[in-house]
Amino acid sequence: MRCQDIERLIIEYSERKLSQEELGAIEEHLAQCTACTCFEKDFKNIRISLQKMSPLTPPSELERRIRDMCQEELSSRLAAEKQRVSLTHPSHVPWIIWVALVSLIVLTALLLVSLFKNIGLNQPLSFGDAFILAVILQNAVMLFFAPVIIRKYQTQSRSFRLI
Repeated sequence: MRCQDIERLIIEYSERKLSQEELGAIEEHLAQCTACTCFEKDFKNIRISLQKMSPLTPPSELERRIRDMCQEELSSRLAAEKQRVSLTHPSHVPWIIWVALVSLIVLTALLLVSLFKNIGLNQPLSFGDAFILAVILQNAVMLFFAPVIIRKYQTQSRSFRLI
């Protein structure tokens, strides 16, 4: 194995249990390589020194400043997100759009009633019935795309207001 692989295994040995093959490879390599032997000794000394050190606690003033900075950053991100949401999801839909949507729904319902009457009488599909089906299909497509149209309208009106 290369020295880099052995150094990685030495470091991993402090974090997890190595297999017998890995331990054997380390021992075999350390018997031949003085650089890796020095690395192992230094690594053990560093770990022992770190374990002996008492945990450092930051000054309370530093903790308070960091907490305030984090709170300020969080507040600014929340405000930016709220503004982004309000721009992408405006709450006001113009009355003309509501009138158009309600008109389409009522027209579709009325046409469906007359179409079902003709179908219920087992009459063949006439030109008028085909026309009614085409209008219903057109209304269904309009109702399906209404949210897209509303969003586009609101985006355009917002851009005009910003100018």
